[in-house]
Amino acid sequence: MDITKKEIVGAIADEINKRVDLPIIGEVGEREIIVWFVRRIVAELDDLLPDWLKNVIADAARGFDMNDDDFDRLAVEVNRFVNIPFMSEEREQFWIDAVLAVVRVAIAKGGKLQ
Repeated sequence: MDITKKEIVGAIADEINKRVDLPIIGEVGEREIIVWFVRRIVAELDDLLPDWLKNVIADAARGFDMNDDDFDRLAVEVNRFVNIPFMSEEREQFWIDAVLAVVRVAIAKGGKLQ
């Protein structure tokens, strides 16, 4: 499964956009910024995640429960590769955690992105 597909990036961005409000920026601009972050992070996930796990994201019936320790390790690993200019490591981690939280729900049994 190609987790960098426009539909998947859009679905992750939509879920994050429900929870994040960027003051002074309209909804259209806010979504564009969120999509930009999601693309950067998902590109790294695509390189890091094994194919079987990417396929689980597409198949809600299979499911995979990620415990908190695995989630934290994955978030730290992704942050090693994601570098967002002009942003502190803490802010980068916020965006990475937001993307991974949506992916975590998607890979749980019965969950999905689309």
